[in-house]
Amino acid sequence: MTKRLNINEIDENTEEWICKVQVVDKGHPRTTREGNNKYQLMILQDEKETQMQVIMHGTDVGHYANEFVPFQTYLLLGAFVSESIKTYGIPLHQFRWTIDKGTIVEPIDKVIPPEPPLLPPTLLKTTSFDSFDYQAIGFEFGTSQNIFTNSSSSYDQMEYPSIREGIINFRSDEIKPVLNTYTTKSTAATGSLLFVPFEEHIVPIVNIQQQSLGQVFHMQALLLISNETQKFRVLVCSDYKQVFPRIWTQRKFYCTTCRRPKKLTPRCQFQVTIKDDTGSTTAMISNKIGEELLSLTVAEIHDIRCIKKQLLSLLSVQHKLLGKTFTIQIKKLFAKNKDASSAKLVIMSITEIYITSNLPLPINAPTTPESSKRKLKQIMIKED
Repeated sequence: MTKRLNINEIDENTEEWICKVQVVDKGHPRTTREGNNKYQLMILQDEKETQMQVIMHGTDVGHYANEFVPFQTYLLLGAFVSESIKTYGIPLHQFRWTIDKGTIVEPIDKVIPPEPPLLPPTLLKTTSFDSFDYQAIGFEFGTSQNIFTNSSSSYDQMEYPSIREGIINFRSDEIKPVLNTYTTKSTAATGSLLFVPFEEHIVPIVNIQQQSLGQVFHMQALLLISNETQKFRVLVCSDYKQVFPRIWTQRKFYCTTCRRPKKLTPRCQFQVTIKDDTGSTTAMISNKIGEELLSLTVAEIHDIRCIKKQLLSLLSVQHKLLGKTFTIQIKKLFAKNKDASSAKLVIMSITEIYITSNLPLPINAPTTPESSKRKLKQIMIKED
């Protein structure tokens, strides 16, 4: 059951919570010193005016570019909670939230049933210069010495669509021959570039790090399932198929991607261990492949894990996988921080490898009588 909590009631071990917050400060997107990761900081405040620092990384920054308008109210579900970093001084709160695509962010004016927004904050909060562009238009805010009123920019990119279209057309014409070359090589029905079989060979586990992000490749390995405490199912948007891994209760919500109310629907998903002679790693398996492997439907998994609160019995599955080798088609997902070592692996298909046995017959196997052997020898001589 999802619980409505304030910021101080939420810690790392709190599951299934909703918090009503408003944005009191929104910084400019920045890049780490190494230059390989984009991030953005915000400060959120609940109805008791407790404040919390929030961070977004990588593509999540662009995903929520139109959300988190300063001094607007939102309902948050499923943000990742972690200890605040104390390296650079005293943190705003003991914990810090990370918002990603697996977090439900509902603008208060889209919530069903309707709810009133939070009142404007009474605590004085100064605004840094690099966050001026993110203040609401017409809203007065202060720095340490001055008060400003934000107005719309004199230049709006939407007023000059021809510039953007010209850049896009130029780039697409420039690389079109390359794209056509790769598309014709694709064996996928959709012609997707991600499914181009650059090299049709078996990749050992030790060489996974060398595979490009988004690459699809094959492995021959054993499959193991040992973690019974997994949920074995996740909730996804019924249309967009975005996964919400930290939310377990089915409900209706306003999807900021679909821009309309949607429903959370269950999908089978769990982790397996892949092992060959060079090492082992973990991969995600989902949908029908996962259901067939478990011999359970997603409805049955939901009933056992979420309604009855029981563990799945994996003995029959483990017995089915024991000693068998599979050809596994795997896709290496794009990582948020462009670090190939942190990329997740997703299983796309599994095919069992059948090996013909050359073992000698057992001792008690029936033997051919001598008289029959002589008859067979005579038949062979006549045929010659």
